[in-house]
Amino acid sequence: MKVCVISDIHSNIYALKAVLSSVSFDGLLVCGDIVGYYLWPNEVIDVLREMSAISVRGNHDEAVLNGDSSWFNEVARAGLEYTVNSISLESKAYLAGLPTSVQTDLYGAKIAMYHGSPRDNLYEYVYPDMVESLQWPDADFVMIGHTHLPFKRTLGGRLIVNPGSVGQPRDGDPRASACIVDLATRTADHLRVKYDVDSVARAVVDAGLPRFLGERLYHGR
Repeated sequence: MKVCVISDIHSNIYALKAVLSSVSFDGLLVCGDIVGYYLWPNEVIDVLREMSAISVRGNHDEAVLNGDSSWFNEVARAGLEYTVNSISLESKAYLAGLPTSVQTDLYGAKIAMYHGSPRDNLYEYVYPDMVESLQWPDADFVMIGHTHLPFKRTLGGRLIVNPGSVGQPRDGDPRASACIVDLATRTADHLRVKYDVDSVARAVVDAGLPRFLGERLYHGR
């Protein structure tokens, strides 16, 4: 059985649809930050709901719920305010119903999911050189997000995967990032998918959001 693991969609419906239509899989796992930055929180949540995605809450999702943007930079705050003003009550209820961590059995494999890390589910950034210094749960697979940087590591019999960001890559590659994990063979293959960045960038300007939010998508930074 293969699952598609994604993270940090950030309300970018163009990128999300491009990824989901490019591969076949048996289940969808989402490592948080479903909303924030871009303009389509309701459309993104509708897709995840329709696909019965297994999702955890990210720090941007949390900020939409509690209204606290004090630690965000100016650009992130603008995206958050747009989301707060445009998200539907139904979509907000969806975010409120998400856990900050998941540990489950899926197709016979033990899976743990966090946006940040096991010790700080929402806020800790885990970079590849930190993997060996953290304590990880008893699981076959651990899925994390938050950094917008894709990587995979094998440690103590478990495969640790960050799929990178669907909606705002930051590794220098502007294509949407995701990962296909084969639960039977315990392998993970990252993939990159082109999408219509121009439409997102134009929508950012039309909505009065900081132009940088659109410009950065062309550079993957």
